[in-house]
Amino acid sequence: MSDEVNPLQKYADALDAQKDYVQPSISPELAQYILKALDYLEITGANQPELVEREQHDLAESIMIDIISYAPENE
Repeated sequence: MSDEVNPLQKYADALDAQKDYVQPSISPELAQYILKALDYLEITGANQPELVEREQHDLAESIMIDIISYAPENE
């Protein structure tokens, strides 16, 4: 058995202790960037439909739009 630390272990631990898990914060700027990436993936997926997992894509897009929409406006 290896003594290396699994970089994904924190996610497995979070699933095991969901009440202790704190959802990471995403800024509106990062949400806009992710939304652009999702758009690019969808455009690329027009020729390669297997690239886009439609259910996950739509959910991620919806969440990013909510983050952007509910962010306070700069004055």
